[in-house]
Amino acid sequence: MQNEIKDGVFFGAVIQGQYTTIQLPPAVSPALSGLPRRTSTFKGRGRELREMSANLRPSTLQNEAVISVTGMAGVGKTELALQVAHSVLSETDWFPGGVLFIDLFGYDTERRIEPREALGSLLNSLGLPPEIIPDETQDRARMYRSVLQSYAEHGKRILVIVDNADSADQASYLIPSDDINAALITSRHTLSIDAEIYDLDVLKPESAVDVIQTVIRRYRGARDARVEREPAETLRVAELCGFLPLALQIAAALLADSSTRPIKSLADELADTLSRLDTLAREERAVRAAFDLSYRSLPKDQARLFRLLPINAGPDVSSEAASRLGGLKLRDTGRILESLNRAHLVEVGQEWGRWRLHDLLRIYATEKGIAIEKEDGRDQAVRRLVDYYSDTSESADWILRDRASKAECQRFRDRRGEPLEWFRVEEDNLLAASRLAESEGLFQSAYYISMHLGLYLDVRRRVVDAVEVASTALRAARRAENIDWQARSLNHLGLALSTVRRFGDAILPLTEGVKFARMAGNRETECDILIALGTALSRVNGPAAGITPLKRALTLGRAIGNPLHVGTALTNLGNVYRESGRLVEAAKAYGESIRYHRLSGDRRKEASGHSGLAVAFSQLGNFDTSLPHFEKAIEMYKSVGDQHGLAVTLMNLGSTYTAMTDLNKARNILHQARVCYRESHDPHGEGVTLLNLSFLERDAGNQKQSRAYFEMAQELFRAE
Repeated sequence: MQNEIKDGVFFGAVIQGQYTTIQLPPAVSPALSGLPRRTSTFKGRGRELREMSANLRPSTLQNEAVISVTGMAGVGKTELALQVAHSVLSETDWFPGGVLFIDLFGYDTERRIEPREALGSLLNSLGLPPEIIPDETQDRARMYRSVLQSYAEHGKRILVIVDNADSADQASYLIPSDDINAALITSRHTLSIDAEIYDLDVLKPESAVDVIQTVIRRYRGARDARVEREPAETLRVAELCGFLPLALQIAAALLADSSTRPIKSLADELADTLSRLDTLAREERAVRAAFDLSYRSLPKDQARLFRLLPINAGPDVSSEAASRLGGLKLRDTGRILESLNRAHLVEVGQEWGRWRLHDLLRIYATEKGIAIEKEDGRDQAVRRLVDYYSDTSESADWILRDRASKAECQRFRDRRGEPLEWFRVEEDNLLAASRLAESEGLFQSAYYISMHLGLYLDVRRRVVDAVEVASTALRAARRAENIDWQARSLNHLGLALSTVRRFGDAILPLTEGVKFARMAGNRETECDILIALGTALSRVNGPAAGITPLKRALTLGRAIGNPLHVGTALTNLGNVYRESGRLVEAAKAYGESIRYHRLSGDRRKEASGHSGLAVAFSQLGNFDTSLPHFEKAIEMYKSVGDQHGLAVTLMNLGSTYTAMTDLNKARNILHQARVCYRESHDPHGEGVTLLNLSFLERDAGNQKQSRAYFEMAQELFRAE
């Protein structure tokens, strides 16, 4: 028997020893393949749409064009693939064979399509009758690829879209093996397939707002001006949706349901984290349901760490902190986090080795964690985490204070880098950990984490945070009923308030701190507080008011034989002497302080002694004697990374060069001081520096520039 069919695309098959030729359809049309509609409210993916479309151009192909679109649930992977497919089909002739679309439902256990079933469906779409489609998966895959290749060789290039694949195994059978046809694969996982990856992030704020407006106007018409009337509230809704396209579409649809609903009402509703995921649901669409599909596919170890991660309330978490949180080995934690990252349930944080959760996923993971907190050991996880931050911040603080052993310094730096950098990266986590410890009744950890942050925040001039952590430490100390801790934290609070120039407010806690230090018998803390009290009193009541408490601190420091306390008391005593015009006594106090600070090994304190001595000599008119001390102070402040101390010293050096009438040097150095003040977040110091520049330019005859600096200084002082 011999059948002969002419024209079209031909594919040969052997059936019971007889040769027959089966005619395949001349094209696979979008209608035949069931390509879903694209939304009319698509926004914010212009670059990806252009690049992906261009990459599907036939002339650009070296091998088959395979593109993988990945990202978290709800980020818009399927929609982008559909936009690309509709675009290239309607605007080009690149795919005369048409498009094949199949949703594998890879994350839905009830609807998941296995490769064998998927291949059968696609072969049917390609025009093959069911009776010639083999039973085995491998046989179906060979036939599928052969048919695709036959189409390609006859000029009928096809685009295959494989949607919602959960693994490389599920998707790989469906990818063309020839070098002509193309494929788009979407997945919540980064799949191990030979493909160009487009890893989608959430939308930019302006695009997110555009989505909300477009959806509202799609259903309510251009006359709906709510977004224009409430731009700030629209942005707030977008932020509370985490700029996630699915959440934005749902939120916008909720607003479109009623033309009179204020956007603020939805923003206020979304602001409640306990009900936010409940709010982000409309009919069959829900953010929580989308997350459920990803979560259910997780192995037990990944699911547990995912549930525990929100306990770390900072912006991201290091692998080391996560390992302590989960009670796991660091190597195992890294493996789990990388798997969660491939599943787009966690993201890479500030750098590799740090991890973060999208805001909505954080809420979702918290819900899951609370539901089985005993099974996960949440209470123990909290304690492990705060202990980690307490222990590590203690080591970093000791290194900053030059009091750690060489072995301890090396061990810290080998694993975590320099302490200042570690504090910078972990600052928000440490603040969050101190609050967490306080809320969980772990008062010792709350106290110690807060206290260990003190010097770092002072060096970095994080003045608002310094007041917060000192207040946290004091609350924890009072809850623990620990007199010694109360004395120390009152000292830190007084110092923090003085740093933000609230000297009057600092006097009360410092006075109370002296009382508690004496009750605790802690003479070192009493000495510290007397030094701080002397400075605060001198600022409120004049320099002379600080002399008595500073002399008491000096006497006490000598009695306990602590060179650091003696040196600090002498430096501060030098300050009030200098401000009182007693310059010779000031120079003597500063000179003696340098000797004690060398004994204590505190280079930052020694730098302050050199800086003060330089100013005293300068005001005495001994410029040649003052300059070496300025240089020494600058060198030491740079070595310890104290930007604010450097700023003060540079400003005083600039004033010295002004007094020496070397205006060019003075101008250059004052500009450096201004930059340092700005970088150390001290607008008052920057304002004083601008005043000095104003006076310098006035004396130089540059009246216009002088007035400009003066007005800039006024602006900074008004903003304080």
